[in-house]
Amino acid sequence: MMRIVCALDGSQSALTAGRMVAALPLTPQDEVIVLTVATLLDMSGAQDVSVEAMEGTAATVRTEQRQGNAADQILRFAAETQADLIVMGHRGHSGLTRLLLGSVAERVVRHAGCSVLIARDARPPQRIVLGTDGSGDARRAAEWLRDLPLPRPVEASVVTVIPFTEDLARAYRMQFPANSNEEQMQAWIDEEFQKARDLVNATADLLNAGGLQASGEVRHGDPAQELVSAAEEHGADLLVMGAAGLSAMERFFMGSVTEKVVRHAHCSAAVVRSSA
Repeated sequence: MMRIVCALDGSQSALTAGRMVAALPLTPQDEVIVLTVATLLDMSGAQDVSVEAMEGTAATVRTEQRQGNAADQILRFAAETQADLIVMGHRGHSGLTRLLLGSVAERVVRHAGCSVLIARDARPPQRIVLGTDGSGDARRAAEWLRDLPLPRPVEASVVTVIPFTEDLARAYRMQFPANSNEEQMQAWIDEEFQKARDLVNATADLLNAGGLQASGEVRHGDPAQELVSAAEEHGADLLVMGAAGLSAMERFFMGSVTEKVVRHAHCSAAVVRSSA
């Protein structure tokens, strides 16, 4: 069973988010709670969109209404209902409440106790980029994607991002100042490359075992930029990542990286938490 809170406000972006949820192959055992947070003046329009957005889903659907600060209400309601996933649009209504403006979506991503999906396309994802760094949340993100009900076939590209060689060399000299001869340094850099290759291959194997068509890719540079670029190059309609990463070289999955990816990705983005 999966419990999804779908936050809608009457905007086209929210309608897109709702239609994506409705297009997933959910079952009557799954529950979708359509949450509207709006003033009394906006509530009827939001309710109309809620009904339209959920047409065709097999999941059990109920609606809830809240008033107040949009991000606060979404976060509180998701916690109260022990939601597995919050789904929301990336941009809100231009009326009084402006429910799902970027700042609200980013606040929900930052503070939610469960996974969050920011929808930019109404179609169920079929080409996915999964960012990984070997952390617990990254592992959970891979398991979440493997178990997410999606129409098959689904192509997944597992991407990890490591620094450029010169940056690795700099990191080695800082970490091992007494052993910074060229031969030892190159051996360490080669080992880091191999760890990255092993990581993406193992993660791809996990997804393949779940019925996805997955392959691995190692990229170099700024993590947020490279993940966004990978999604564009692969024509992805969903980019998935863990909420937090390891405190290792460059800490390339810090929360700020996650937020940059959510903000700049051209496609839908999901941020997965290990507690979800």
